[in-house]
Amino acid sequence: MHPGGHWFPSRCQAEQRIAIIICYRNREQHFKMLLGNLHPFLQQQQLDYTIFLVNQHGQESFNRGELFNIGFIEAQKYYPFTCFIFHDVDLLPEDIRNIYTCTDQPRHMSSAMDKFDYKLIYPKFFGGVTAFSTDDFLGTNGYSNVYWGWGGEDDDMYSRVVYKLKKSIIRYPIEIARYKMILSNKHISAPVNPHRFEILHSQYDFGLDVRPKPGDGICADATWARIGTTVAGGNGVGDGLNQLDQPFGLFVDENQTVYVADFANHRIVKWIRDATSGQLVAGGNGADDHNRNREIYVADNANHRVLRLNFETKKILIAAGGSHGNGADQLAFPNGVIVDQLGTVYVADTDNRRIIRWPRGATTGSIIAGGHGPDSEPDQLDNPTNLSFDIEENLYVVDPSNHRVQKFAIDKSMC
Repeated sequence: MHPGGHWFPSRCQAEQRIAIIICYRNREQHFKMLLGNLHPFLQQQQLDYTIFLVNQHGQESFNRGELFNIGFIEAQKYYPFTCFIFHDVDLLPEDIRNIYTCTDQPRHMSSAMDKFDYKLIYPKFFGGVTAFSTDDFLGTNGYSNVYWGWGGEDDDMYSRVVYKLKKSIIRYPIEIARYKMILSNKHISAPVNPHRFEILHSQYDFGLDVRPKPGDGICADATWARIGTTVAGGNGVGDGLNQLDQPFGLFVDENQTVYVADFANHRIVKWIRDATSGQLVAGGNGADDHNRNREIYVADNANHRVLRLNFETKKILIAAGGSHGNGADQLAFPNGVIVDQLGTVYVADTDNRRIIRWPRGATTGSIIAGGHGPDSEPDQLDNPTNLSFDIEENLYVVDPSNHRVQKFAIDKSMC
């Protein structure tokens, strides 16, 4: 063996570089027995492989799917593997013809376990040991992270393969895909996930699964609902935790928790999704205007424009606006700026009471929210000062004169 659990044949060149991902907690004896069986098994097949053990610390319910995802991500930092085998710690392969390699379809390696009398227990069973090419695993977007406790993540992955990757699962003949399950030896299994069937049958749209995070480039054809919903404040001006007074800065995290710089109240307030009041947060600063291309965007408020400063070229260019007015090529005292990875600029065009989207290199922008005059109707904004996007790319706008934060749902039907 080579350092890091790596082995490769010395007399031939293996066709694939294989990562074996094993998830684990408090099962050292099982792991040792698996290694004692698996190493000679794989070496007899003359494979180039590395074994990765992913251990879950703490007392939270076991999350097998999330551990496999972590193993996949960490293994890729080590080497660009072409094949991934996701392996339970208590399953020993019995037949040397069960080759631990990948094809152009995901493979269920362990369809015949002694625990189930060497039978496939149901047609969609996809548990135990599975094999994916790197591209196929990325195509499924990995295992779901929401299955805490025993059960559900394997059936979920079956659905991802069939409905998202749009491939069928292959299996070796039942006389080859045989595995022996190591006896528990006083090991207590993870509690059953009581919500697994509810999650499985939730009609989840896998098309929502691979979505860029804010800043990764929003679909150019996406639109946002014209009617906003209040997600923070909206209860008049005041200093109560259900109120805001001239809110200014804004940040939305991946859980859709809204953080607001409540200017006149000299505080930062956190509003959890669907909450009716906020929570006081110690400290806090405005949003970072840097993007990933070593550029900084500045809302040049009094000159009615957004500037792009490039650290490498030292050039300063106008990214949006340039003159005062309410035309498609103008801004009026802009404040908040968000820039995605495509270089599209989203501007809180304050005095025009609107949010403008300005593609990189364009000479005009388009209104995506507001622009219907200064009032408090759901489709209106009054001097918006800042904006943010959540992980689903819904738009959030600080509406200070209405003492609220408005959320505008994204519509990707034209994407």
